[in-house]
Amino acid sequence: MKDEENALARIVICREQDGERERNEYTGRIKEINNRVHVAFNEYSDGGSKICHLLKVDPDGMEWVRTGEAGKNKTAFRAGLSLPFLYSTPHGEIRLKIVTRGFSYTKKDTHKICVSYTLYDGNTILSEYNTDIEIITS
Repeated sequence: MKDEENALARIVICREQDGERERNEYTGRIKEINNRVHVAFNEYSDGGSKICHLLKVDPDGMEWVRTGEAGKNKTAFRAGLSLPFLYSTPHGEIRLKIVTRGFSYTKKDTHKICVSYTLYDGNTILSEYNTDIEIITS
């Protein structure tokens, strides 16, 4: 993919949270800008609210921006790093921390992202996640 190309993509996200697995598929767009892959797609909640997602991926990590009714949430994943973030809710922001246990990104026929992380509130573990993202272009 060349810089500035904007291709249709199918995004498959498999997430395991505390032993429970969930799989979701979306249609979106993928574009490469300055050796960084940008993937944009929309999700709709059960109530019909739209949540816009933007992934910015490079070999060393990923930023994931979600924008919806509750506000804007921006999380960053870098292997071995502990990064703070503000989680927006309709009632205000909550200060949390993400510790990325593992991150990998491969680009062959498809783009594959694997990220394992732990979500903390202070020193308290809220949840552990393993997320696999596959981005398929035609």
